[in-house]
Amino acid sequence: MKFNFVSKPKIFPDLCEMHRNENCLEYDCDGELMIADEMELAEFFDTGKSDDYIAGYFLNYNEENKVVSIVGEISEEDIEEKAGESVDVDDILYRIELFSKELGVTWISEQLFDHDGTLVE
Repeated sequence: MKFNFVSKPKIFPDLCEMHRNENCLEYDCDGELMIADEMELAEFFDTGKSDDYIAGYFLNYNEENKVVSIVGEISEEDIEEKAGESVDVDDILYRIELFSKELGVTWISEQLFDHDGTLVE
């Protein structure tokens, strides 16, 4: 499986450290802010599910140029070894699309190829 997702530059807003909200209005908020970084973005895929694990496996956020990328190649065998099971390519693409939608990421390159080299759409 081959991933080739590269975003337009994206500046993520500072988030409330307690609630992970932008412009937090929670009654118990202490007002402490955190800067979104690669680790914060990776939390989206940190669900314990195998499709999320593989979808976020190559996630990178270049803080200098503000570009999100998910670029890399992984074999079926490596997926089964790392995720503990076979993972459906459509489920992986769905999770990347949801990541894009929820975080407002716009891709300039948006490609996922299955193990046969077929572009997944």
